[in-house]
Amino acid sequence: MPARTGRPHAAAVTVTEAPRRRSPVLPLVLDVAAPLGVSYALHAAGVPDVVALAAGAVPPAARAVTTLVRGRRVEPVGVAVLLAMLLATVASLITGDPRELLVRGALLSLRSGCGRCCRSCGHARCASA
Repeated sequence: MPARTGRPHAAAVTVTEAPRRRSPVLPLVLDVAAPLGVSYALHAAGVPDVVALAAGAVPPAARAVTTLVRGRRVEPVGVAVLLAMLLATVASLITGDPRELLVRGALLSLRSGCGRCCRSCGHARCASA
């Protein structure tokens, strides 16, 4: 017969699960691969370039909205990308030129790169920009 120690049996042991880590691959797929796939598939199906490129913005937009609703947090980069998509789509629909939609990525990269360069130069006027 086992000796009693005064502690209850294993029923009182509580096991907690570690928080699940999200894969870094999913954002890459939704933000890069899905828009390319949608755009190329629609273009191959004969859809006009402006519509195909605008439809490619749907997966990243859906991801940003899902993050907002589920996580109850706003990602500044996601908002900037959504705003750029919206403005580029409107500009492209007005002009009818699909190149407007292609420029949106370059404009975001340009703004971000210029900001980083100005902050890293150390000049007082640049650092405050």
